[in-house]
Amino acid sequence: MQANWTRSILIALRYVAAALGLAVLAFAVGSLNWCRRAGGNPRLLDSQAAQGPLSAGAARVELQPPLPVVIAGYPPQRPEASRILYPLRARALVVQIDHLKVGLVSIDLLTLPNSLVTDIRGAVEELGLSGLWVSATHSHSSEGGYDRGLLAQLAGTGRYRTEARASVVKAAAEALRQAAAGLAPATLETGEGAFPELVAPRSEGMSPDGRLTRLSFRAPANPIAQAIIFAAHPTLEPRQLDALSPDFPGLFSSQQESGGAGITLFLQGGVGNAVAVAVGDNPWKAASDFADALASATRQVQVSPTSSPRVAFSRVSVSLPPADASRLAPRWLWGLAGNFVCAAAPSRVEISALQLGPVRLLFLPGEPTALGAKLLEEESGAQRAIALTNGYVGYLDGPEMVQKRIGESRRQYFEPALLPALAKAGQLAVKKLAIERTQVH
Repeated sequence: MQANWTRSILIALRYVAAALGLAVLAFAVGSLNWCRRAGGNPRLLDSQAAQGPLSAGAARVELQPPLPVVIAGYPPQRPEASRILYPLRARALVVQIDHLKVGLVSIDLLTLPNSLVTDIRGAVEELGLSGLWVSATHSHSSEGGYDRGLLAQLAGTGRYRTEARASVVKAAAEALRQAAAGLAPATLETGEGAFPELVAPRSEGMSPDGRLTRLSFRAPANPIAQAIIFAAHPTLEPRQLDALSPDFPGLFSSQQESGGAGITLFLQGGVGNAVAVAVGDNPWKAASDFADALASATRQVQVSPTSSPRVAFSRVSVSLPPADASRLAPRWLWGLAGNFVCAAAPSRVEISALQLGPVRLLFLPGEPTALGAKLLEEESGAQRAIALTNGYVGYLDGPEMVQKRIGESRRQYFEPALLPALAKAGQLAVKKLAIERTQVH
């Protein structure tokens, strides 16, 4: 009997040793550098422009999340929402001059993966849009479950659900259709102010400048829409909230609309934290109080009309550098984590520029820091860098910050070469706004 027990134990130990050996081998192979990126210069995809009489249309449509649904915005464990505190909406603006018709959608979501943008573009092909930009307001209390990417599900959006994704596509597409159907002769007015008291740094590095850029589209009798660009992280709603909310961007936009300012699209600039103003001991009022403060700031921005407005855009494809997980994981997991990020992240992304009257906007599929946005604007010649649009590749910080492993760069997925690569693509995109019509296939 004892011999049988001894034999069984030895066999079990052999299996354990074999399993451990295989695990060590798998870990060693997985830790090798499998991330190969070709690099190369950015490639122009499309460039179009038109000047003359302008038409604009706008609309908003509520999202219908499949409750209960996970709340996006924070690491696990994520709460599920069984109710909606304030409506989540997709807001669309369509602008047309002659042959050129472009659309812009702002959605009360955390992020916008490229695959979701592709679905929205496919859903509105019949509109014949020359270009379409889909941007997230970055609310950390909105619905999750819409991103199929494994990295996104782990990092912020929660378990993927087909119904959640469908609710976003349906609302965005319907908002675009209604906006296109409402196209009417319009004028464009633009202006900018600085309100640094409303925003604070998230960590080490450059402080946000508090710029608020306003583009207003008006019909002869009434406002049609406005786009408001401001850099402030929407994390004012309590983290363990059991209900969905668009945070201050959605509350601000709804307030503007009820006040007669037209459909209001909120677009995020470089990273900064919204300052909780006049909240006292009531955290539930933080988002609404900040929306009030932002509305007050918006009223202070003087706008000037644009005569004979010009609309132009260009799209550029750029290769991303290799992934770098050294700031995201312990040293012994760097290789494995880097390969995971490399496999989960796209190898190329789209950087695009859009000119509306005198304002040149640079759209980015990530979150530039205050320093990152400043460097991108200086290198490209754009007035404003717009975050969280047409894709998502994480944080974008200056190379020196990444090398020093400080500030928001600690959350960057890629090597320090990421921002210079995107800046080079942005420079090409803004330069090509001068081209009247160039399509590259």
